[in-house]
Amino acid sequence: MFENIKTIWRAETMNVLFKEIRQGNIENIRERIEKNPAVVNEVFTGKKPLKDIGQSPLQVALKCAEFDIIDLLLNNGADPDFIENPSQVPPGSMCCPVISDAIKYAMDTLLYTGTKHIEQSLRYVGIIERLLVLGADPNKKRIDKNPINNWQPLGVLAARGNYILKRTRSDDPEAYCISNKNIITILDLLIKYGADVEDWLDNGVWGDESNRKAYLDDFEIKDEVDFNREIRTIFQEYFNRQTNT
Repeated sequence: MFENIKTIWRAETMNVLFKEIRQGNIENIRERIEKNPAVVNEVFTGKKPLKDIGQSPLQVALKCAEFDIIDLLLNNGADPDFIENPSQVPPGSMCCPVISDAIKYAMDTLLYTGTKHIEQSLRYVGIIERLLVLGADPNKKRIDKNPINNWQPLGVLAARGNYILKRTRSDDPEAYCISNKNIITILDLLIKYGADVEDWLDNGVWGDESNRKAYLDDFEIKDEVDFNREIRTIFQEYFNRQTNT
């Protein structure tokens, strides 16, 4: 009985940490870490919010753009290669490694206008580099019940980058320019730290179509629309430049 009470108390205490992250209460978080350094790698076991269940403090801090808290967690041993355990997340949830989360936020932040969001996007890019330096696996795949969604970080970059480029091209030229630069910078970082480009290119996207065909090869003009035109242009220029140097 006492062991059960202790377990419940511990879980409730840990879940308070996640609330403090969402509130940006860095001083309380700092005190918790000083008392128990292991809290940086606990997982959320509360009932709400559903999207936090099974996630680490680092993932929630990334989600909330709490950059000082992200630094604090990483400085104190937060796992840069964390991914949710499929048995601990709500049914139908996708599990994503921290590096893929950071890539998604680096791109998606640019959907919002204003200098603040451009600055946030650039800070996420800096976090991507730090995660890789600290040992994040640049080839770690997402985990989903549909294997077609089990993308490597390169796949997340391609999909989110293409989407953001299409959304910002005419609506927000500054964000479009930053998107282009971010994609190149993140490509450089992933490759520098060991991303297996050939393996990713040879893997499939939808049906029998490979990433190479979807994102790198010249588009075959038939009846289809080239939905990947934006990212294809960047990838072709990037990899052609790599080949010629």
